[in-house]
Amino acid sequence: MPKTLDGDPKIAATWNSEGTRQRWMTSDGDELELNYDANMSWNEFYGLSVTAAPVVTVAGVPRSAEEWMRRYVRPMAEITTLATQHSQTISWVCLGRAQGRFPVQVIAADIAQQPYDASPPEHDALITHGSGTLFRLGGEGAASLPDLFERWAHLRSTHGTFFDYLTVAMRNTLSTRSRFLALVPALEGLHLARYGDGPVPRNAFQKMRKAVIKRLSVIENVESDDIAFLKEWLAPYGSYQLAYRLREIFEKEIGPDLNGQIRARVDPLPDSLVGFVEGVEDVWAVMGTARNRIAHGAEIQPSSAQLGVLTRLAHTITVGAALRILGVSDAVLCESINQDRWQVC
Repeated sequence: MPKTLDGDPKIAATWNSEGTRQRWMTSDGDELELNYDANMSWNEFYGLSVTAAPVVTVAGVPRSAEEWMRRYVRPMAEITTLATQHSQTISWVCLGRAQGRFPVQVIAADIAQQPYDASPPEHDALITHGSGTLFRLGGEGAASLPDLFERWAHLRSTHGTFFDYLTVAMRNTLSTRSRFLALVPALEGLHLARYGDGPVPRNAFQKMRKAVIKRLSVIENVESDDIAFLKEWLAPYGSYQLAYRLREIFEKEIGPDLNGQIRARVDPLPDSLVGFVEGVEDVWAVMGTARNRIAHGAEIQPSSAQLGVLTRLAHTITVGAALRILGVSDAVLCESINQDRWQVC
């Protein structure tokens, strides 16, 4: 900054090291600590900058390097990617022993081996929002790091397709079309894991289907071609329709505040989606039809604007559902939507 009139530069920076240090104990007895390494840069007379690099330290029973990476390192990068909506990397990993031996640096493809950059990287403009994170650690009502690690591991094991979007897809810049085609199966997979394949088990449905066709086949004046048509085209499995799955995810898998924010923007149907599908009852039927038309190469395809609306909506639902599964408040997301820093559709 410029000198003052008396010739002395005046700068001030206060770093509260105690307030930035947090500690937890996991259910396995590991000790977790989150601290921030501060760095102050003063370009004499003209600029002052203060940055902080988050450092997570874990102490526990001896494990292999791969086990430490699997339990803590990779999940940390994945969780922070969800929280910031920007691809996050791990810059430095060291393994050591408590007996005073020097730590050993871990070299791996998914470790950046360079200083942490506090500025957000370039990312898919479709899902970029205002600065900050969707959830924070510490403080009243905030997330606990051990809880996040445990719930993240549970999410990985129980919702594979949904988890893949939160990790693989979120870390990469995708075209709107590719992101949409990753999002809808993620939501469909979440519904399948939560509510099953259909209202009745497949075996029961197939028995009912067979019995109905058998009764119809003995009715007078029913042609054999009609029976053949039913056998060919009557749904063989009784699975939930895609639109039904998307609608139920919206109704049941996100918080009430977020539900209200989204409902106000999609009911009635946004003008940009009107006319794309005739006779639909809501935006979820439009989304399901759009996905099927793209996947099957139908003649009538959604426009770029329509696809952008549906993709932003599906992404918002996915993030909201992930926050709820992780036990994290969606208050920051709702506030971002309310302040137009996060576009729903």
